[in-house]
Amino acid sequence: MNLNFPPGYVFAPTDEQLIVHFLQKKVNGELVNIPMIKHDNIYLYNPWQLIEKYPLQRYDKGCLYFFTPLYKLSEGGNKRPSRSAGDGHYRTSRSYPIISSQGNQIGYTTHLKFYMGKASNKDNEANKTNWLLTEYRLTKEGNHNKNIKTLDECVMYKLYYNGDLKKEAHYQHITKRRKITTTATTEEEEKREELVQSNQCDETNNKHNMDDVYIPSPPLSQQQQQVPQTNDNAYGSLSQINQSVEEWENEMGITLDDLDDDTLTEQDYICTYS
Repeated sequence: MNLNFPPGYVFAPTDEQLIVHFLQKKVNGELVNIPMIKHDNIYLYNPWQLIEKYPLQRYDKGCLYFFTPLYKLSEGGNKRPSRSAGDGHYRTSRSYPIISSQGNQIGYTTHLKFYMGKASNKDNEANKTNWLLTEYRLTKEGNHNKNIKTLDECVMYKLYYNGDLKKEAHYQHITKRRKITTTATTEEEEKREELVQSNQCDETNNKHNMDDVYIPSPPLSQQQQQVPQTNDNAYGSLSQINQSVEEWENEMGITLDDLDDDTLTEQDYICTYS
């Protein structure tokens, strides 16, 4: 799109002009298609990503303007807005009414600051950034929102950086490189940990499988091989043993119950156990 602006032109509307000539017309369904105001959901991005996506022009005066829906924190009767955005969130600082030149309130403006991380009651100062938002909303009388998921179907934002944006861009470039390096290091550590766990599992499985493995006995020595092995069947059945004892008792004229070890002679032992 070729834009022929006169030298020195910048887009710097007042709060009243933003409400009356742009936001109110957008909410009423009128076409508002000018390059200075983008149509995008800023809560899907980090603020510096918006600067990368929509590079600043000489007429922007260091600011970007957006039409964006303002979603509820949760559906239903909840009237708190959801402020999560990208890798962080916006925190509200203060709000002011917008008064027209006729003395009527036509909307209100809210100032917000971007913090890294999830929202909490006590945001760490180290997570605070210099990215700022100014939010422009209509009054209830001028808002015709019927979407149950949003507080306002369309609000207007002015995004800008409070500081040297060139230094900020350099900082974000360094942060990106650190993030990539950190991610690579984390992936290597995860792979290393998976490998260690895999080896431990293999060792555990091998240990359990040893119970099912047949391990042959070591070979017997020559002395052990000469010792005769006991055969339980060599003694015969119990009835045969009792019969032999009875025959011996009849032949000797005594019973085993009448004897003790002290009265037996060597010959008796030979006869008894031969």
